[in-house]
Amino acid sequence: MKVRSGYISNSSSSSFVLKDWSSVPEDVRSRILNPKEYVLEVWREKGLPLGDDGNYIDREKALEMGFSENDILKYDFGWLSDIEGWEITEGNDDTLNGFTIVDNFVYPVWLRYLNVEFEAEGENWDFISDNL
Repeated sequence: MKVRSGYISNSSSSSFVLKDWSSVPEDVRSRILNPKEYVLEVWREKGLPLGDDGNYIDREKALEMGFSENDILKYDFGWLSDIEGWEITEGNDDTLNGFTIVDNFVYPVWLRYLNVEFEAEGENWDFISDNL
């Protein structure tokens, strides 16, 4: 999969293309297409504290609880309320395509957690491949 991310003025946008979509196991496909319930499950399993509205990891509380910065980065998929901002479509060429202009839910971190291989492009995603 290729990931592209960039900044225009004070806005951000991201996109990805996952090739060979039909070869992705059904359980992983479900987690990619409907991540919210699965993300919450991961956060609960790991014991990560959530923000007041339950849509994100409370980083400050997590650090106080003894989680390392790297642990937080590994499981910080962003704001669940922003999943709806992603347009996800299946292409006719056996691809899954994602695009957003608001990337506060970080699909590339979620895909990395699911062990879906991708190639990151641009400096904005360097932390994904370097630190996880």
